[in-house]
Amino acid sequence: MKFLKMFILIISFSFFISCCGDNSISSGNDVEFPDKNVSYYEHVHPYMKLTCAYVGCHSSTTIAGGLIMETHINLMQIPLFVMPGDSANSYLMQKLDGRSPFKAYCYQGYVEESVKKGIGTWINEGAKAN
Repeated sequence: MKFLKMFILIISFSFFISCCGDNSISSGNDVEFPDKNVSYYEHVHPYMKLTCAYVGCHSSTTIAGGLIMETHINLMQIPLFVMPGDSANSYLMQKLDGRSPFKAYCYQGYVEESVKKGIGTWINEGAKAN
């Protein structure tokens, strides 16, 4: 009888766990940016990690173009890259918008409008490490 109770408990627990949703982010387009109060750690960092700051690009291992984009500190140390309060003149936004003054291979993929708007909002809200 004890074995049966344990078996039912394990099956019930397994069922409960399997019903939980998977909120993992596997693509930069999975990041949902709010209209305001954009968080670096909740929104910007996950996006950057999947689209810019990975091995082969702007990680501390490969440092493409001399840029490391793994942390908030890294982003803020790149001159003019993120200009808090001024997304229009931040090189990051210029790159995402396709109006970068730099002729580089960097991220030739399509960037969702919601991502551009979200990162622009984060910069205009002060580009905080929040």
